[in-house]
Amino acid sequence: LVAFASLCLVLFPGVVLLSPYLPASVQRTISWIPFTKIPYHVKLDAEMSTRWRLDVWNLAWQEVPKYLLVGKGLTVNPSDVTSQIARTDTVLGAFLAHNYHNGPLTLLLDFGVVGLLVGSAFLITAGVYFYRKKDVIPNDNIIRRFYLLCTAKYAYGVFAFFFIFGDVRETFPKTLLHLALL
Repeated sequence: LVAFASLCLVLFPGVVLLSPYLPASVQRTISWIPFTKIPYHVKLDAEMSTRWRLDVWNLAWQEVPKYLLVGKGLTVNPSDVTSQIARTDTVLGAFLAHNYHNGPLTLLLDFGVVGLLVGSAFLITAGVYFYRKKDVIPNDNIIRRFYLLCTAKYAYGVFAFFFIFGDVRETFPKTLLHLALL
C-alpha cells in the first residue's frame, strides 16, 4: 500500500504536466484529477459519459428486486434492442442489451444473488491460484517475468471488472483462457 501511494505521488506531477498533450481518450480518463489542464469539450464528454452510466445503473437497480433469486439470464431479445425506442434512448438500449457497465450489477441482474456470489468467488479464487502458482514457475527470468506480467494483467482485469467496467461476457471467457494457459 505504501509502494502504491509512493508511485501515485511520483506519477501525479507528470500526469498534471503532460495532461494537455495526451490523446483525448486519455484526457477523458484523467479528467477527474485535480489541476489537470483538460479541454472543456473533453471534460464535458467525460461528465456526460459518467451521467449516462449512472442512468444505466439507476435503471438496472430498479430491476434488481425482480431478479434477486433467479436472474434474467444472458439471453437478449434482438427485437427489444433494435426497437425504435431502444435505438433513440441509449440508456434503455444498454439496459436491454445487458450492458450495465458494472460487473457486480451484471452478475446480480443476470444470475441473481447466487450468481453474484459464485461469480465473484470464481474470479477471486482464480487470482489467488495464479498468485500461489508463481512459486512453482522456474527461476528462468523470461518465463517468470512473463507469468508475473500475465498475473498482473489478470489482477487488473478483476479490479476493472468490479470497479471500472465489468462485462461478464468479456471477463469470464478471458479468465477461463488464463486458467487454461497458465
